[in-house]
Amino acid sequence: MSTGCGERFPKGVRLLKRTGFLTVQSAGHRVFGRSFMALVMVRQSGPTRLGITTTKKVGNAVRRNRIRRLIREAFRRGRMELPEGIDVVIIAKKTAVHLESAAVFEDLDFLGKKVKKVVEKNL
Repeated sequence: MSTGCGERFPKGVRLLKRTGFLTVQSAGHRVFGRSFMALVMVRQSGPTRLGITTTKKVGNAVRRNRIRRLIREAFRRGRMELPEGIDVVIIAKKTAVHLESAAVFEDLDFLGKKVKKVVEKNL
C-alpha cells in the first residue's frame, strides 16, 4: 500500500527531544479535550510538529502504544488542516485507553478545531 506525500510522518514533523517538549510546555497554551490535552506553541515558521506524551497512569505499554499509534494516525490525516509553524504536544488522559479508534479520531478532531482557534487568536 503506498501512501501519498501528505500522509507521511517524517522526523521533521515530530518533536523528539526533551528540550522541545519542555519548551512547548513552558511557553505553550493549554487546550483541553475530553480524553486528551494539547499544549500548543506558535513558532515563526516551519512545519507543524507533533509530540506525544502517554504516562504509565494511562495503562500498560500495549495500551500506551495503541494510543500513540492512533494519535499519529489522526495527526497524519488532519495535519493539512492545522496551521503551519506550530508545535503541538498531545497528552493522553486515563480515559483515552477505553475509547474505540473512531472515538479517539473524533476527540482529536474536536481538539484540533480548538487548537486552530487558539493559534488564530495568538497570531
